[in-house]
Amino acid sequence: MKNWDDLRILLALSRYKTMTSAAQALEMNTTTVSRRLERLTEEIGATLFVRRGTKLEPTLRAKPLIALADQFDTEFFANDARDGEEPPAARTLRISIGLQVLVSIANPHLAEFLTSNPTLEIEFVDEERSVAFGEVDLLVGFKKPTEGRLVRTQLGELGYHVYYNKKWENGPKGYVTLPQQGTVETECSTLLENLFGRPRLKASGLHFLRSFLKTMPLAVCLPIKFAESDPELVPLNTEHSISYLPVWVSYHERRRLDPDVRIGIEFLRSCFSN
Repeated sequence: MKNWDDLRILLALSRYKTMTSAAQALEMNTTTVSRRLERLTEEIGATLFVRRGTKLEPTLRAKPLIALADQFDTEFFANDARDGEEPPAARTLRISIGLQVLVSIANPHLAEFLTSNPTLEIEFVDEERSVAFGEVDLLVGFKKPTEGRLVRTQLGELGYHVYYNKKWENGPKGYVTLPQQGTVETECSTLLENLFGRPRLKASGLHFLRSFLKTMPLAVCLPIKFAESDPELVPLNTEHSISYLPVWVSYHERRRLDPDVRIGIEFLRSCFSN
């Protein structure tokens, strides 16, 4: 199946979860969407969506097609924005993103992005803000948003491991904790408590952390990409491997055609692919 209109049907059903909502977003009637889905199912020879309660969920067979559609959708509107009229001089894109995701994924590519988009200003917010109420334009995090009227897509995955400063040849004797999110916090806390007992220190930021690791033989759970950028940090050999967690970006559906939102998503996606 190479028809973009067919891919749009799958993408809309994945985003909006019901025939009615998908049809409204596509500006089609529900009967047309239902008939097109039936035809696609027959063409591919596999079930593409299953009903769970009142919502439609994509099957494993449908997910690669939806990912392809989402990527095309992002690139199409980003290219369209670049090919259009000259944008206004003052433009600001507000992104809610955790500091650990920012420094691990986005920061290494930020200078190049700003050079390529000289009229766009980026405002990063290191705390969760509302997309629905317009507090930020994009929300990046580990939790898959479930609020209504939000468009959400997975950017990639971020892995965590335990590290310490290599100057401590005999290894760490304790650990320091950082504010984490969800599954990361649970897995890190369980692993480190099993190894060292209760934490001796807590740090609210990466700058405090660097100082602690240099002056004391302590371990910490960090994003792998961030730790690999610091030559003084080495991984602690443990039998436990911390899971890679999906990172999501979401925005309000009314911003779907906003060129700055599309360019921002394209930038974030490229950070994970590099």
